[in-house]
Amino acid sequence: MSIKTKLFAVTGNPVLHSKSPRLMNPVFEKLGYNAFYTRLRAESADEIIRSFDALQLNGINITAPYKQKLLTHVNNSDVAVKYIGALNTIIKEENAFLGYNTDFIGVINALKEKKHFLAGQRVLVIGAGGAARAAVFGLIEDHANVCIVNRTYEKAQKLAQVFNVKAAPISDIKNQTLESDIIINTVSGDISIIDASWLTPEHIVFDANYPNSRLIDSAYEVGCNIIPGYNWLLHQAIPAFYIFTNHNPYKEIMRDALTAPESSHYPDGITLFSDEEIPAKLIEPLQEALNIKVQNGHKANQAGNEYIAGNQAKNLKILLFSDNYTKNTPDTYPEEHYNLYHADLIIPIANKNQENVINILKDEINKAYKS
Repeated sequence: MSIKTKLFAVTGNPVLHSKSPRLMNPVFEKLGYNAFYTRLRAESADEIIRSFDALQLNGINITAPYKQKLLTHVNNSDVAVKYIGALNTIIKEENAFLGYNTDFIGVINALKEKKHFLAGQRVLVIGAGGAARAAVFGLIEDHANVCIVNRTYEKAQKLAQVFNVKAAPISDIKNQTLESDIIINTVSGDISIIDASWLTPEHIVFDANYPNSRLIDSAYEVGCNIIPGYNWLLHQAIPAFYIFTNHNPYKEIMRDALTAPESSHYPDGITLFSDEEIPAKLIEPLQEALNIKVQNGHKANQAGNEYIAGNQAKNLKILLFSDNYTKNTPDTYPEEHYNLYHADLIIPIANKNQENVINILKDEINKAYKS
């Protein structure tokens, strides 16, 4: 690969758990599109923007907690961003950052696979954060009747006022469930605020969490129509892919990649790469902290050894990069620099000490491979 290869990433904190690379990379390959999609761990919105320029990224998708924090960093945005108050996609054109929100498309198109017409449907939206705002925006665009329930009633009321829909206190969630045709949970984490006895086989239940949740388990028991959370991810990725490439992706390739079995096995090893010298004193404490093999990728290559393959589910390739990464590497990367286009995770290391780096790696791996 050459430096002309386009580089895209999903960014968040944490981000190693994200399935977005599984969606994007197979379609790049099928289309013959010279690009690679990875993950970027960031500690702030400012760091995301610096990394975008330092890595010469062509586009990013954004996950928690930066969908709202990046609003002030874009020069222009689409109508959906203005109404929803959050973005999930950024590209750069003529030195201007452009923001988009495709989350609402993800909600609506996932629902339409089950229910072709949403007009007049009674929809209960649980939560009042960014995902809820996207869901409500899409639903009212399709003329659904929406009620928002949130543990903090004031937040539900505020969101309801923005979109001129109904809000109800959490104490009324049983009645709202019984009166709804569709239930959408947008609250992250495995919460359980709906009792299975309130559900009927006629309910459509959509949970933003994937692969499963207690709500989805209850819905299966009752025999509800279920929309898995990964369908939201799939349908928001399709328009994001078009924004990045001006090409329509192969939806079924994305779906197959997303639903294919994936090992949750705690990784056996990590290969670290960097444009700066990786100190030996980082390797040993990292191995001790994670209880897995950690090796210096550059040294493995220089010695002619086979480094741990980053495309295997239980082995990770991680790039630690300074703000000058692309300035320190040649226009055409030799073999030891292919990591830029094969990394499972990229971590900016400017202004971070060894302890910071170890803690970030521990946080990412432990959250991505929770037992």
